[in-house]
Amino acid sequence: MSTQREETVRQVLSSKNYRHILPETVERIVDEESKKGRTGGELTKAVKAVLHRDWGVFAGSSAKARLDTAAMGDDARAAVTAALQSHVSTAPRLAVMDEFWAAVFAACPAPASVWDCACGLNPLCLPFWPALPARYLAWDIDGKAVGLAQDYFAALGRPYEAVCADALTFVPPGDADLLLLFEILPVAERQQKGSALRLLSLPARHFAVTLPTRSVGGRRAGIAAFNEELMDSWAAQSGLAVISKQIIGTEWLYLLRRQDHQKGESDYATGSTCFYRA
Repeated sequence: MSTQREETVRQVLSSKNYRHILPETVERIVDEESKKGRTGGELTKAVKAVLHRDWGVFAGSSAKARLDTAAMGDDARAAVTAALQSHVSTAPRLAVMDEFWAAVFAACPAPASVWDCACGLNPLCLPFWPALPARYLAWDIDGKAVGLAQDYFAALGRPYEAVCADALTFVPPGDADLLLLFEILPVAERQQKGSALRLLSLPARHFAVTLPTRSVGGRRAGIAAFNEELMDSWAAQSGLAVISKQIIGTEWLYLLRRQDHQKGESDYATGSTCFYRA
């Protein structure tokens, strides 16, 4: 006979909305909600509420995304545009995609290694990057998004990696020149206090962080100012140097660097970079 924990996890993962979510993440949330004294149907409802609040809209749009690999040889951007347009995180960025990625890589030009935490469909944005790294590791709890990334990397013929992993617990191997933390810090902090600073302590030399300036539903009042204050506080506590911050499209984009890091030729000596040509 299964335990209550196992049964709750099974019920959550059998639901249409959360069947692609990493089981370890569901187990973690079950454990956290159980500590609050919740049991039975109340526990299942609470776990689903957390998932809906923090990932429901993202997981739902990932499930709808389709990758046109057949078109990749003709037009690299067109091959991914439909999928990016279907996702709630990347769709608003399409109108400013070139500006956005140019700004990201301005602080860390031609990185040899890039990490992408809670990546969503970010891996499909590669045709918009000014240059491709030798190594790229992306991770997310959404198995559908990770699968799309894996299919895309295979179609590109590049040895990039996408894995199912929880941003709150995963420790990537080695280190990176650039870590992408798009829209994940407030979610992580809401899940577990201190998680934002933990992510900002991962062994990367540069960080690109985004926070929304409006809600998914389009509400703007106070959100941009609130998230700016929040990120300024995290940056100060982390000890990272803020290279720049600006609003591009509907997001704050913060570019940060380790205080003890000075850019030099040795930064990118661990790999080669090639430019993307459609």
